[in-house]
Amino acid sequence: MSCGSGDSQGILSLLSTLSAHKPHCIGTWGARLRVRLSRIEVWAEKQGLELAADCHLARLSQAAALLVAPKVVPGDITVISSDCFKLNSLQLRALLEKYELEPGEPPIPLALKESIVSVSVVVVVLVVVVLVVVVPRVVVLMFVVMMVMCSVSRS
Repeated sequence: MSCGSGDSQGILSLLSTLSAHKPHCIGTWGARLRVRLSRIEVWAEKQGLELAADCHLARLSQAAALLVAPKVVPGDITVISSDCFKLNSLQLRALLEKYELEPGEPPIPLALKESIVSVSVVVVVLVVVVLVVVVPRVVVLMFVVMMVMCSVSRS
């Protein structure tokens, strides 16, 4: 089974439940979720299922990472975008809009929220460009190299 969006409906359902219920969209819940997910990952590793667990729990783990991550200064965007790269812009927006501040936690600037979502859109566009432009060229180059190698070996 591949790790595409079609086989992750259960995780996406949990993710939307998380973003729909405000009491679960806080840093404390994100920390609890991370601990619980790490226990599942340890179990999966003992069963030889670490790749499947990583594949199916990645978005949920990244949602938990977003909840516990600092979200105050522009430098936080880099950390969030690298830690939460499997969350799409809609998922990021939903989590950030539903996020409730912990006591004493500074508010998340609106511009920072928009930047986090924008970065995820830019990453998707870059991936599409790589897949459409770069990958076909690499495949053609590999084909040419194989043809040359085959013709050299026949000589």
